[in-house]
Amino acid sequence: LTKKVLERRHDMNVVVMTEGLGASTPYDLIREGAIDFIQKPHVDSRLHDFVSNQLEQRRSKIKAELKKSAKLVKTGEFVPNGYFLSNSHIWAYIEANGVVRLGIDRLAADFLGIIDTIDFANLNIIVSTENPIFIVKKQYRDISFVSPLEGRVIDANVKIRENFDSLCTAPYQNWICKIEPYNLEEFTKNAMIGKTANEFIAAEKSALEKYLSEINVNLEDKGKHAAK
Repeated sequence: LTKKVLERRHDMNVVVMTEGLGASTPYDLIREGAIDFIQKPHVDSRLHDFVSNQLEQRRSKIKAELKKSAKLVKTGEFVPNGYFLSNSHIWAYIEANGVVRLGIDRLAADFLGIIDTIDFANLNIIVSTENPIFIVKKQYRDISFVSPLEGRVIDANVKIRENFDSLCTAPYQNWICKIEPYNLEEFTKNAMIGKTANEFIAAEKSALEKYLSEINVNLEDKGKHAAK
């Protein structure tokens, strides 16, 4: 079971509860990828302490990966401190439990303006970096946003449909969906953060403004050109 879990989620921490404990048991578990085990019978307080300790180790591991992946800088003009950015203009924020919140970045929000609706990916569906994670609809046009990482969709912010103005004015405070990632370390290694993310948005904004000026459209006219 440990082996099968890690084949699908190799970034997961696996602990085992076992009744039989022979001389080779700890070595067998470690060989298959488990990081620790607890033996039956146990008292509730011991199990609680054991699980709490494992969760704290998991959180520490995630924090260490984030520090190793990129040096955070002060909040910039486009991307807040601690937010990762993909080149598909989706931001990602990693929660303490490893779940990743996803939303659209400031440039995408400015470009789209107030949208009509969002089609979310189905819950529990497995997405890759080639699949749309959500589709924004505006004036009879569909704008697909490709998932920045592989994983399972576990939640969708359907309440945002009640007020799309907030998505336009505060895109980083309004997530769209949540993913249980399959390879968090690879994602953080390749995603942009801090100065790099802000420089990417600045370059994209400059290129977009140049293109729009050639067709006599102003980026500040939010949303009017998004359906063209």
